[in-house]
Amino acid sequence: MSSLSGGGDPAAVARLDDSRPAARRGEGLTAQSDAPTDSFGAIDQLHGAEVQVTPARVLLQEVTGVPCECRVEPGSATLAGVPDRELDPDPALVRALLRQAPRALRDLGDPHLVAYGWDNAIFRIGATHAVRLPVRDLAAPLVAKEARWADTLTAPLAGSGVRAPVPVFVGEPAHGYPWRWTIVPWLDGDLLDDLPVDRRGRVADDLATALAAIHRAAPREAPRNPYRGCPLADRADAVAGRRGVVEAQLGAATAAVYGAWEAGLDAPAWQGPQLWLHGDLHPRNLLHAGGRLVGLLDLGDLGAGDPACDLGIAWLAFDATARARFRARLTRHDEATWVRARAWAASIVTAVAADPGSRVPFARVVAHAAAQLAPGSG
Repeated sequence: MSSLSGGGDPAAVARLDDSRPAARRGEGLTAQSDAPTDSFGAIDQLHGAEVQVTPARVLLQEVTGVPCECRVEPGSATLAGVPDRELDPDPALVRALLRQAPRALRDLGDPHLVAYGWDNAIFRIGATHAVRLPVRDLAAPLVAKEARWADTLTAPLAGSGVRAPVPVFVGEPAHGYPWRWTIVPWLDGDLLDDLPVDRRGRVADDLATALAAIHRAAPREAPRNPYRGCPLADRADAVAGRRGVVEAQLGAATAAVYGAWEAGLDAPAWQGPQLWLHGDLHPRNLLHAGGRLVGLLDLGDLGAGDPACDLGIAWLAFDATARARFRARLTRHDEATWVRARAWAASIVTAVAADPGSRVPFARVVAHAAAQLAPGSG
């Protein structure tokens, strides 16, 4: 059984902030690239970059039930500006940083690297916790946001059996490491992405219940994410700018994906209160055990906005049958919200398909969602 803790999968879909990292060198770490922007920032610039696509194709029939041709091999495209990690923390650095923590946490075990996400390096310490360290400057503000708001976001899940990696300790820069870092619970479970789609019905029920609890009015001071939960019109230029690269990856499926996106743009905008959102729901940020939802990973994109952003998971993770179950438990949402939700799923498909670093780990997600977004799929 695999285990993951906050920051999601080692190749988790990219963060959505657009800032300018500044690489630094220090004890116990190695400076890497100082390339600008995070992945979605880089993806949004794809239309201005030169991309070469190789003709390699992978049939993903086991995902969709029908042939779906996607070019997903490593190196299938090259893009200037997609950043490497700026820093590579090592166990020696983590041991030094852990001296800041209470003894009960710093003595859990010797740290060992278990994952590199787009934003964070994750070191496991003992059986119950992990250390998350940002590996680029643009990810550093997410630590403060999670520390301030993750517990508030997930409070309604207490006692539900669904957990989240809420930080239990926030460390300060030291030993040449320039950013704050966190200790989070280690969550046991398997990625939903690894569970066959036709066995996800109970997860759909559980997730609907969890989102019904999370999606409540947020206070005025709650963070806003300019890339998630915002009006779809705010993302129109970015999604349109990816189309050439997406067509090179998805071929004929591109029309359905962009049809879903355009329908969302035409739908009435969200007029309700700003609701709490997870902000980054996809099958690689959900954990299950025995076909039941047990974990929501990666809270870095949490914020307040249109719940349609989170509801897009209905097309990213579920087939028509499970999607109907999911929707049946969320009856307060009108049809316009579900049209926007479908558009958010399409937006994520375009972003991942346009990102060379995400195509391989997200191949099944993209192929499945592209099929689910086709007209008549529910």
